[in-house]
Amino acid sequence: KKKLGIDEAKELIQYNLLETIKLGNLSDALLGLAKQDASKVSSRQFDIAPVIQSAVESFEPIAKEKSIVINQNVPNIVVIANQSALEHVVRILIDNAVKYSSEHSSITITAKNQTTNVVISVRDQGPGIDTKHQTKIFDRFYRVDASRSSQHVEGSGLGLAIAKTIALKHGFGLSVNSKPGKGAEFTV
Repeated sequence: KKKLGIDEAKELIQYNLLETIKLGNLSDALLGLAKQDASKVSSRQFDIAPVIQSAVESFEPIAKEKSIVINQNVPNIVVIANQSALEHVVRILIDNAVKYSSEHSSITITAKNQTTNVVISVRDQGPGIDTKHQTKIFDRFYRVDASRSSQHVEGSGLGLAIAKTIALKHGFGLSVNSKPGKGAEFTV
């Protein structure tokens, strides 16, 4: 349009920003997977709280668009792991939680020490996942739109497969606990 009102311009810019973030997140995930395949597994000591905070911040605009609140209960815990691998996995889980959560809901991210491991969980209030699909959701291109959402959810079916591949390569466990209508909790 030759003449675009301020409200129309704001709406268009907001839409473009969200689409750019989505494309950036997919590109980051695919590049991260390629880097993980080509690199040696290396670990170093770091605090997980800022890593998770960084992951959350990248999804706040998309969550805000759906009026989703992301709650964090992540204390300062020092781990020895591959920082970029852990961050990629957490980003994928947050992305998944935002995609499948309904408007005006919340996502809760927690971290805690358990003996010699640190457990990070991402819990949503979405439609949940039937038990028969829970092992398949980590397969490439597997989608369970009908049981996860009454709305069409965009995606390639690669996110959880990438997360599982990265997790396995770096010795992280990755699991899901869910029941239809009760949301899903992914644990690293």
